Amino acid sequence: MDVRKKPFLIAALLILILLLYVRLRDAQAKAEAEDIYPSSYRFTTFDFPAASSTFALGINDRGQIVGTYVGTGGTSHGFLRSGNNFTTIVDAGEATGINNLGEIVGWRIDSHGFFHGFAVSGESSVQLDVPGATFTVTYGVNDQGEIVGYFNSYDVDGLQNRGFVASGPRMTTIDVPGAFYTLPAGLNSRGEVVGSYSENNGNIVHGFLYLKGNFTTIDVPRAWLTEVNGINDRGQYVGFYVDQTGLHGFLNRGRFTRFDMPLARATLPYGINNFGQVVGFFTDEKGRSHGFLASPNNPFATAGP
Repeated sequence: MDVRKKPFLIAALLILILLLYVRLRDAQAKAEAEDIYPSSYRFTTFDFPAASSTFALGINDRGQIVGTYVGTGGTSHGFLRSGNNFTTIVDAGEATGINNLGEIVGWRIDSHGFFHGFAVSGESSVQLDVPGATFTVTYGVNDQGEIVGYFNSYDVDGLQNRGFVASGPRMTTIDVPGAFYTLPAGLNSRGEVVGSYSENNGNIVHGFLYLKGNFTTIDVPRAWLTEVNGINDRGQYVGFYVDQTGLHGFLNRGRFTRFDMPLARATLPYGINNFGQVVGFFTDEKGRSHGFLASPNNPFATAGP
C-alpha cells in the first residue's frame, strides 16, 4: 500500500468514528430527554388562591384532587380541587388521599401538637387514631374504604414508626422485616400497598410493595433513595428518588421513567389514577411549591400490568 494514502485512510476512519459518536450521543440525548419528560403527557400547574405554596397529593378517577396549601401566617390546610374549583377542608392539616366515592383521608394537629388521622365522607368526618399510638397519620384510601397510614408507638426498641391497613374496625400492622421505620403511602383496590422503609437507622431508604403479607423492595436503578407514594388499580406507581444528579420524580408503567417538570428545581409525584393521570408538586427557581396535574394524551395507551 502506498504510504502516502495512509493519512487519508486514518482521517476517514477518524471522521467515521466521530460521526458514530455524534449519532450515539444524539440518540442518548434523545432517549434521556424522553425519559426525563414523557412527551405523551400534558402538564397543568395550579395554585390554591392566595396560597404561598400548594401541594397536590392524591387524585381519583373523576379528576378530583386533594392536597394541602400554606395560607396566611404559614398555616397548612387541606383542600379539594374539583375542576377549577377549590374547597378548604376544615380542620385538615393535609388531605392526602381520595377514592372514587369521594371519600377523603388525611391528618390534622390538635392544640396539644398531637397528630390525628381523619376520614371525610360527604358531611361526615371521623377521627382515626390507632389505639395506644402517640400519633396517627392516614395517607390513602381505596374504593373498598380500606385506609393506610402510619403511627408512632413505643415498644422494646423505643419509639417506632409503623405502618397499618385499616378496614372498618379491623387493623393490620405493616412492618418491613428489619426496617427502622415503615411508612405506607398509598393503596389500590387490589389491596396492593406502596410506601417506603428505611434501614441502617434511617440512613438508607427504599420503596416497597406489600400484598397479602409479602413485601417487595422497590429501588430506582442507581438511586440512593427511593420513595413510592401512589399506585393505581393497574399496578402503575409513582414516587421520587435521589441520585448523583439530584432529586427527581418517577413513573413506573412496567419500567422506570424519570418524571421531571421542565425548569423545576425538584418534582415530586404523589398520586396516580386509573387513567394514568399523575398529580404532585414541584418547586420553582425561588423555592416555591406548586401543584401539577399530568394527563396522558392517550389514557388507554399507558402500558402496564
